[in-house]
Amino acid sequence: MNRADDIATLFSSFGASADSYKEIEPHYDYQELPLVPPVRLPVKPAAPVLVSDATPAQTAPMPPRVPIIEATLEAHAIKQAAIDAVLEAAVNIPTASAQAPVEPVAKKPAPETIVGPSTQASTPASLRSLLEKAAQARLSAQDQAVPVAPARIKAKIIAVVSAKGGVGRSTLTSMLASTLRPREGGQVFAVDLDPQNALQFHFGIQEAVPGIAQASLDDNNWRDVCLSGAGNCQFVPYGKAAVTDVQRVQQNVAKDGRWLFQQLQRMALSDKDVVILDLPVGIDESLQQALDIADHLVLVMLPDAASYRALDQMKRRLEPCLGKLHPPTLHCIINQLDPTHGFSMDMVEVLKQRMGISLLGIVHLDRSIREALAYERNPMDQVPLSQGCHDVQEIAKALSGLLSHAQVQESALS
Repeated sequence: MNRADDIATLFSSFGASADSYKEIEPHYDYQELPLVPPVRLPVKPAAPVLVSDATPAQTAPMPPRVPIIEATLEAHAIKQAAIDAVLEAAVNIPTASAQAPVEPVAKKPAPETIVGPSTQASTPASLRSLLEKAAQARLSAQDQAVPVAPARIKAKIIAVVSAKGGVGRSTLTSMLASTLRPREGGQVFAVDLDPQNALQFHFGIQEAVPGIAQASLDDNNWRDVCLSGAGNCQFVPYGKAAVTDVQRVQQNVAKDGRWLFQQLQRMALSDKDVVILDLPVGIDESLQQALDIADHLVLVMLPDAASYRALDQMKRRLEPCLGKLHPPTLHCIINQLDPTHGFSMDMVEVLKQRMGISLLGIVHLDRSIREALAYERNPMDQVPLSQGCHDVQEIAKALSGLLSHAQVQESALS
């Protein structure tokens, strides 16, 4: 194998051809230093040395040609560098095989590049999206933090409740309804929500009449069963109903949490009207719904130990509604106070301290009020008014003042 074969083998290992290879033979003019003729220096005569005849005379060796060797090495290095340059150039020369089309390789999609806020071109879009997300989070937080107030009835609602029976709740409801004076053009509606249907007798109605029980089951408007009551008020009785009908009404109330609201809404009451609800004793769905829509809540109690013990239980039942967005204003009426009885007077003081709510008024024990139910007459029609009736009249004035003040505030806000 000669030098040409070595070159061809070298090129083929790179996938190239040696046809384009050209060897350059550099010519170097080596400048050799002329030999310096020996200089004869005067030599002092040396002492005679005895030399053996057997040892031939030895001549001093010639000094080495150092410059010539260095030049030869330098020339060889230059030649080798030239060869390396030629080989490198030959490797980079494109050949036919190198220019052959190569089947393209499917490229994987480049991962999505997340552009930071420092990129000037995407800054407006990124800022807009960030602002939109921030606004959505803020609105979502506001929706969760701020409860939405339910739709309210235009008329003012007064709910009359009691912790136990026999305290004169229905009697006071009828007397307040006949005494309250609504705004000009308005009416007062007394609505009996107690299945005992006792309120109608306080308005002097003895015969059986249809009421809200039958109207609700027939899907009729409660205005269709309204009756005229004392003092120009309108009375909506519960009505005489069979036990099965009462159960059906209670089932409808339990299934629909806005049953009472919808029934009153269908009456198309105005903002000048006042509705007084006579609610049953105990935990009842209609009581809970009345608390949701009432503007004022009036708790009737007697100055006795039974009312005192039932007070805590009643307050626990009222706590959920008092913590809502628009809770009713809670008031209390102490009924049938006997000023000649020291125990009753002491119980009044104890209840005042225990209640922690506004005392709307005290109604003294009045026999004429008890007799009015037996004689089917309105006790507020007597002249002059008895002590108990005068107390109710003062309470009605206080309630009217509260309603008027609330209406003035609402008008100012609107």
